[in-house]
Amino acid sequence: MQFCKICNLAFVPTPNSQGKFCSQQCYRASRDKSINKICKYCFSEFQVPAARDKTAKYCSWECKQQISGKNHENWRGGSQASWYRHTYSIELEDYDKVFHVQNGRCAICLTDMPGGNHNRFHLDHDHVTGKIRGLLCATCNLGLGYFKDNPIHLMQALHYILK
Repeated sequence: MQFCKICNLAFVPTPNSQGKFCSQQCYRASRDKSINKICKYCFSEFQVPAARDKTAKYCSWECKQQISGKNHENWRGGSQASWYRHTYSIELEDYDKVFHVQNGRCAICLTDMPGGNHNRFHLDHDHVTGKIRGLLCATCNLGLGYFKDNPIHLMQALHYILK
C-alpha cells in the first residue's frame, strides 16, 4: 500500500499507476501543479508545470539561446560573469587572472584546447572549502570528477596504469 502524492489517500498501486497516484484525476492534477525554478542564465525566478520540473532550466527561449552560445559575446559578458559570481563568489576578472597565470593552459595536462560545450576552461575548486585550485580542460575536469577528488583513488589509478 502506498499514499497518493496529491491527495495522500492510501491505495494499492496498479501496473499503470506507477505507484504515485491513486487515480487519473490525481495524475492530471499533478501535471497542473506548478513549481518555482531559477533560470540558469539570468537567475530570475519562473514557474513551470510539475511535469517539466526536471527539464526546465531557462525562463525563456532567449535565455536558452544566450547560454547555448548562439550569442556568445553577450553570454561571455553577462551570464558567465553572473555564473562565477553566484557559484564561486568571484568576478570574471578573477577567472581571467587565473587564465593568464596558467598561460591559457589546463593546470593538469597543459593543453590550450579547453573542449566541452562552451569551449572554455572549467574553474576547479575544492568542494569542501570552496578554494579555487585552477583552470582545467573538460577532460581533466571530468576525470577529477569521476574520482570525486579523492587522492587515494587517483594514486591507485596511477599505480594501475603504470603496471
